[in-house]
Amino acid sequence: MLLHRAWSLVAAGLIGPAAMLAPQPASAAPSRGQLDTRLAELERKMDSQVEIEIARQIEIARQIEILQAELRSLRGGLEELQFSLDGARRQQRDQYLDLDKRIQAAAAAIQNVTAGTAAGGPASISSTCSSGQK
Repeated sequence: MLLHRAWSLVAAGLIGPAAMLAPQPASAAPSRGQLDTRLAELERKMDSQVEIEIARQIEIARQIEILQAELRSLRGGLEELQFSLDGARRQQRDQYLDLDKRIQAAAAAIQNVTAGTAAGGPASISSTCSSGQK
């Protein structure tokens, strides 16, 4: 506080900077009571800042826990969707193979009917149709 006043006087041009460096008289030193009061005030400020910092860290830890839980949930959802997608792909492949098999069987039946008609008539047609194709 005293140093602040001295700088104010220097800034105002009332005293020179050399006067600030001159030793202060013993009466300018703060008393024991003033030092104790000042120390208590500084400790209170530090405790307050520590409490604020602890509260910030607790809040950050809480947010991290929330984000980790959300991440676990999203990963679980992703795993379910991946499983569902794999099942849909398998089903689509199976349906494609089944359709392809049916088309090939129908093409073969048509070819047999065409060949049977040319070779001998209606008997070939009925035997081809009754072969169990669906």
